[in-house]
Amino acid sequence: MLLPQLISKCTVQYRVERSIRRRFLNNALRNGRVIRGEGIRPLSRRWRLSYRGLTREECSAIESFYATVNSSGSEFVFLEPASNLISYSESAADPPWQHDPQLSVTNEEEVTADGTRIHRVTNSGMNSQSLWQDIEITGLGTFCASCCLRSSIVSICALSMKTSSQTASKEVEARDEWKQGYLGAELESEPGPVRVELAIPPGASIQVSAFQLENQPFPSTYKPTAAAGGVHSSAKTVDGSYVVAQIGPDWFDCELTVEA
Repeated sequence: MLLPQLISKCTVQYRVERSIRRRFLNNALRNGRVIRGEGIRPLSRRWRLSYRGLTREECSAIESFYATVNSSGSEFVFLEPASNLISYSESAADPPWQHDPQLSVTNEEEVTADGTRIHRVTNSGMNSQSLWQDIEITGLGTFCASCCLRSSIVSICALSMKTSSQTASKEVEARDEWKQGYLGAELESEPGPVRVELAIPPGASIQVSAFQLENQPFPSTYKPTAAAGGVHSSAKTVDGSYVVAQIGPDWFDCELTVEA
């Protein structure tokens, strides 16, 4: 289950308030001294989502989502706003990235003008070969996968998003100058994961950078990841955090807090 998207196919409106908490074990001595121990629990993250000017349909979808999740106490997959959902986007030669046997992937020393890591992806086979990452997302939503390509010889690659029952794909062109390719599609990943895949034609050697997946229809500014992406599989709504106010006949403001 995913947080409902608005009519615009975006999940949230900005600004989003984000806080991080860590709990420590403190030992108070008789002389008033306090010994502070290590953190006893993992980090707790909270996002305060504020919506303004929603239609009745949008507000009802959020209210229904909150009621379902909060009443059952069940966890859901929260996709962090303004975050890259792909893990280790700056290290495509290493796990959790995977690739076909006849495809070689190296992390080059060279970087782009804005400091983004460049990957060299070479297909030595006679057929198309792919590089991909599986992202543990379960639910229905609109997503956008994107990356930047460059090649000394014009090459037609294929950018895809796949689930157990769906495949969305789009041809993306690599030329001698950097060019962004992107694919937006509505996917239902029941069960997950969502696979983001780049297919390279036979004999091609492509430079690739800025791999990104977002929960919206179009790409935004690239957010590099050097660890896990913005997918939180054990999120919960905070009890009593849902507040709604009707401003006009088809105009609602509401707030909701998510914790993961």
